[in-house]
Amino acid sequence: MSSLPSHGAVVTFTLQQLRAATQAGGILGVSIKGQGNHFFVQVSTRAGQAVLITARSKDPRSFKSPLQAMVLLKQIGIVTGQFDLSQYSPDQRETPVRSRRRPATPSKLGLRWNRIAERISSPEQPSLDDPFLNINEEQARRLMARQETQQLSLLGSKPN
Repeated sequence: MSSLPSHGAVVTFTLQQLRAATQAGGILGVSIKGQGNHFFVQVSTRAGQAVLITARSKDPRSFKSPLQAMVLLKQIGIVTGQFDLSQYSPDQRETPVRSRRRPATPSKLGLRWNRIAERISSPEQPSLDDPFLNINEEQARRLMARQETQQLSLLGSKPN
């Protein structure tokens, strides 16, 4: 459980913390509250009101159906509670969830890897697609002869 709230602060529970508080007998009551087109779990403790949150993002844990919340509460060991539908509006449209994470974008490493994989799968294709590499057969023969001469000179031999 979070530390006791200062004025205006909200006590929060993760699922694991709610389970532990329930087993310890620290839960006075539970209410499933509809707000917008989702349902949230509000918990009454000796320290005051608390809200069930997600462990990862620390945002209030929401349920599309009150049945999902009831099943979860029953698994924890909470079998009685209340509901509040005063702010429930099933026709309300979905609002995009704000995320603290950056939107998924391909990393530079991923882009490099894709380029390397393309080259490996077809090593001759980049040279065939190169618009600057446009030589005729005679030029190719001269280039090959020059390369052969250079290789032989490196080996210390003279060409025939």
